[in-house]
Amino acid sequence: MLRAVAHYGRKKNLIFKLTGIDANEFTVNYARERSMGYPEISYVKMDVQEPEFLNLKFDIALATLFLHHFRDDEIEKLLTGMVKNSALGIIVNDLHRCRAAYYLFKLVSLFINNPMVKNDGAVSVLRGFKKQELINSSEQLKGTVSSIRWQWAFRYQWIIKKSWQ
Repeated sequence: MLRAVAHYGRKKNLIFKLTGIDANEFTVNYARERSMGYPEISYVKMDVQEPEFLNLKFDIALATLFLHHFRDDEIEKLLTGMVKNSALGIIVNDLHRCRAAYYLFKLVSLFINNPMVKNDGAVSVLRGFKKQELINSSEQLKGTVSSIRWQWAFRYQWIIKKSWQ
């Protein structure tokens, strides 16, 4: 995702400083390797549930296929902290939990040989979100305005903007 944002910035002559965060060292190293040639992108190994994450300041947080890995209380804490520490807000791209997405994944996974991917993909769809759940979470975020749109491939785009009242 950060490489796509970097491409956009380059195309529009915008200067971005992009930071990817993951708790898994392997994932961080893999992302670094894949992002060679993108000096605007850096990666940090960090657990987002640790206090050091909640002290980071940024303009916009991107949470891509990320939130469904957490419990409701953890999501509320993460989002509250990200709203507080962002200048503008958060963009969430995450899974839509529905039967069609689940069974479509099961069908596609017939062609996947990796048992971990098969299992984790199905579990991820089951842990995705219903629109009303996102609306309920939006209502808990004080000082924000949200929009939620369904996107192709069974995902929701949830934009959380800080309100400037």
